[in-house]
Amino acid sequence: MPNLRREDTSAGFISGNPVLAAGEHGYETDTEASKIGDGVTPWANLPYSGANPTNAALNATYDPLGAATAAAAPKLDSATAALTYGRPHVGTVALLGDSILKQGSLSQGSGATLQNMTVAMGIWPRANALMGQRLTLIPGPSWDSFGDSGLTIRQIIDNGHVAALIAANPEWAICHFGTNSIVAGNQSAASTFADYREAVTDLTNAGIKVVATTILPRMVGGNVESTVAQRAALAAANKLIVDWARSAKGVYLCNWSGSMIDPTDGNGLQTYSRDLTHPNSIGASRLAKVLADTMSTFIPVSDCLPSAMATGVMSIGRVLQAGTTGSFSGSNPGGGSGQGAANSVTYVDTGTTVVLSKVARTDLWPGEWQQFAVSAATATAGFKYSIQNANVGTDWNIGDNVYAVVEFQTDAASWQGRQLSVQCTCNGTSAFGGDGIISSADLAALTAALHQPGVAGGTFRTKPIVIPTGTTRLQIDVFFAGGTGTIRVGRAQIYKV
Repeated sequence: MPNLRREDTSAGFISGNPVLAAGEHGYETDTEASKIGDGVTPWANLPYSGANPTNAALNATYDPLGAATAAAAPKLDSATAALTYGRPHVGTVALLGDSILKQGSLSQGSGATLQNMTVAMGIWPRANALMGQRLTLIPGPSWDSFGDSGLTIRQIIDNGHVAALIAANPEWAICHFGTNSIVAGNQSAASTFADYREAVTDLTNAGIKVVATTILPRMVGGNVESTVAQRAALAAANKLIVDWARSAKGVYLCNWSGSMIDPTDGNGLQTYSRDLTHPNSIGASRLAKVLADTMSTFIPVSDCLPSAMATGVMSIGRVLQAGTTGSFSGSNPGGGSGQGAANSVTYVDTGTTVVLSKVARTDLWPGEWQQFAVSAATATAGFKYSIQNANVGTDWNIGDNVYAVVEFQTDAASWQGRQLSVQCTCNGTSAFGGDGIISSADLAALTAALHQPGVAGGTFRTKPIVIPTGTTRLQIDVFFAGGTGTIRVGRAQIYKV
């Protein structure tokens, strides 16, 4: 075990220039300043962790009118740099990293049938759904993220991607990088970690709170993507990240790499990868669950769902799942039974058996849960629950910019579902195909591997879309497919931007 605290004079530390263990505090007895070690960086190159009377940069002071003085109080620590930036956009998040996080920002789908549903590899959209949409994404220039494919951490810093995120000024940043540093750049654990810490510290010094994730592996398969030495370097770099992030100011650790690593040999789990590097939809679902569980402990709860007084496209009855006059349709309407909410249609696929029922809420919110208990479904079959509004010119108009929000729950018992997703659909738009233009959000996707969320709940939110000419019906579509399971839909609405 390292010493928790090492003491010496400032001259003694400069002379010895020690390397403090990760998390070890070095205290200058004559200046009362301290530094925190990382197990790699020598004393002379470590930043001070608190106010240092002998260091002008850390002894900066200010008065309420903004005039810097030598005698004003209080002294500011190394986070003083945040004062040079505008106030962060509260409740926002930005993503910074390589192609894993770049592709992990996606949520837009295409195609509206169960068998034809295209679902992105989005890590963040799934995590935000599980958290109930607590944060709003500030999209970057590379798809929806900052950074880009194939870049090492050093390149992400030197090419201006960190600076670009700082300029966007989110409250939070989620960072994943390092895979390319180790595998493509063949950097050591120490070198990779030094770059990692520099990038994250640049963000925290700007007043941005950072969710720092451990580095995900490149998989090993028919085409070897990483060597034994590189996998060892990755594991060592992650250990340095974990030890440092636990005590770094403004940094919140998300240690998610273990969810993608085979414990028998340290390789990546190919079952959850689509190309030996990037997670498939199931891998993204696993990472999203770890990310959501981590962030839910420190991101305040928010509720973007409608109440009985909320205004939107859908009427109150549709919003709160009221009534029991819904109908069944699809290739197997006889496979559906029970009670669906008014103004709803449940489309049932061949090979699917689903029972609908109304379940009372016990959380003080108005309305009911619309429950779907699926007792039979093939790997590519299921149902679509559609809440519809054809009142064009009254409730909505061509050219409106709209998005959907849907509250959901799932049960762990007998869960074999492989797809759970939501669409905001502009139906009847022939220019966009028979199913219309859509904006989708998903929790799981059709795949050869089962997704097992256990007891899950949250809020889907689709991206805004403009209702195109020719739309005759606006609807919220909830898709489930791939096996048995119980799903509940609660409050739902389409809002105008």
